[in-house]
Amino acid sequence: MGCDYCPDSDLFAPCTCYQDVITCINTADDLDLDEKFTQLANGAPKGLYNTFILEDNYITSLPASLFHGIRFKHIILNGCSKLSCVNPNAFNGLGDDIQTFTSDISDFSAPKNQTCDLFGALSTLKNVVSIKITGSNVPEIPDNAFSQPLGPLKYLEQIDFGGSRTPGKLTKIGHNAFSTLNNLQLVDLSRQAIASIGAEAFAMSTRSNDVLEINLEMNRLSGPGFGQRVFPLNRPVTVHLNGNMNLTQLPETAFYDMLAAGGHDRNRVYITGPQMEIDRNNLWLVQNKVQLDLKNKLFGALGADGRPLLDHTVKQMDKDPANFTINDNFYDMD
Repeated sequence: MGCDYCPDSDLFAPCTCYQDVITCINTADDLDLDEKFTQLANGAPKGLYNTFILEDNYITSLPASLFHGIRFKHIILNGCSKLSCVNPNAFNGLGDDIQTFTSDISDFSAPKNQTCDLFGALSTLKNVVSIKITGSNVPEIPDNAFSQPLGPLKYLEQIDFGGSRTPGKLTKIGHNAFSTLNNLQLVDLSRQAIASIGAEAFAMSTRSNDVLEINLEMNRLSGPGFGQRVFPLNRPVTVHLNGNMNLTQLPETAFYDMLAAGGHDRNRVYITGPQMEIDRNNLWLVQNKVQLDLKNKLFGALGADGRPLLDHTVKQMDKDPANFTINDNFYDMD
């Protein structure tokens, strides 16, 4: 049962309070969130509401302890186009209650520092199940993004930056970015501009039999953009790489262990769109296709001659690579 306290509607405008949902829609640059949450806290200290919805074209930051002890199960930020900075302590008091954090067409572009740290703030939501941020200007997911003193987000199942009509601006995934999130089922990073993924970015610290689905479709990935042992070895994983038109090689240092016996028999890699190099950069795939059972693990890979990559012989693959050039005609982001 949510909190049923609502301030006087005239004093609470432009926010509304209805059936334990607080909605603030700011169209005239006259919203003072600190004032509104102070009003709520004065009437219902530590009150638990179901949902907070914010639509605001003017707000630029979420400061520390914004909510004054008022608690929510769900936060929705829509169209906060100037909201670049989130203080790492913005969600103080919400960690036990928040189940979902959802944002669409909000900015979040401020570089990480002591007063702006989106992922630091999200990492305080210790019981969150789903984080969905689409159409944002988040530039990167930093190293150890979710490794915080409060401990791992052990209930987090889904991180979704994709699936929006508006592509995101992610260019880089740091090393060990998701390594503490052992309950993850889905990481959707599709329709971004990712060109670099750090070592062990998706490695997990705990063994699991649950499949982790990683969607990296429609990015700017190339072979040299992968760090070592990017993917987990202690749980089954499905990796989607379709539409990365510069991805003409799968680097052995990033993929071998995941596809080998040290990985998992249920591991899958899907790659359609780019034409794979017929040279030593991909020789290891042909050399090990039987040992690694790649016919049941690697799907859609075509050579530059249009033939399935795994149909080539070792002799055909054993030649020097041509000079690597960036294909600017990757997925059209517009």
